[in-house]
Amino acid sequence: MAQDPSQSDDSPHAEQTLHEQLADLPDAKTTDWELILINPTHPLPNDYEKNTQYQEADGEPMDARIVDAYLEMKAAAQKAGYTLHLGSAYRSVEHQQFNYDWHMNHYMEQGMSEADAKKETEKQIAKPGYSEHHSGLALDIVDEEWFKSHDDPYIPEYDTQDSQHWLVEHAPEYGFILRYLKGKENETGTGYESWHFRYVGVENAKYIAAHQLTLEKYLELLAEKE
Repeated sequence: MAQDPSQSDDSPHAEQTLHEQLADLPDAKTTDWELILINPTHPLPNDYEKNTQYQEADGEPMDARIVDAYLEMKAAAQKAGYTLHLGSAYRSVEHQQFNYDWHMNHYMEQGMSEADAKKETEKQIAKPGYSEHHSGLALDIVDEEWFKSHDDPYIPEYDTQDSQHWLVEHAPEYGFILRYLKGKENETGTGYESWHFRYVGVENAKYIAAHQLTLEKYLELLAEKE
């Protein structure tokens, strides 16, 4: 079973000094395409979508550069006994706006003020332009059995499943990390999501996972080295 990514005290890297961490960093730059940061304070750059090619896999479009990595990971999971279900990958800003507006209207129809509806909506839906799914590098993944047995399969409790443990342990081998860690909400600005995986490249992913970092903290380290 993979170690809970929110627990870092027992990590062999936990006692590393900043100098040691910087010396051990992969040869990467904060400007590398796979390390683009999109979070509640960093919106999608202008024209990003127009300059990115998307390709469909399992019925979902994603950045064409990560399709092979995703399919290799899916095949490895199948070999390990887990059938993965890809629920969402690339999501346009317009699609995000539709989802956001629907939730806002839903809560206001229930009698909430606009301010309360906005607060409740943003617990579940990123503001349009601020969703990592706009990059095409983020994937919502659960297993087929979990997906079919839950009305809403994208819940934190997915981390009770062996398939999720397999993903957390092996996804870095294919360049993916569990993006929103438990206990790291202050760094990511996003609640814990046991199903949301993000492509960052193999060497970056292995380092991030081994040191139990968020992407935000990893980019800070790279910036220090630069």
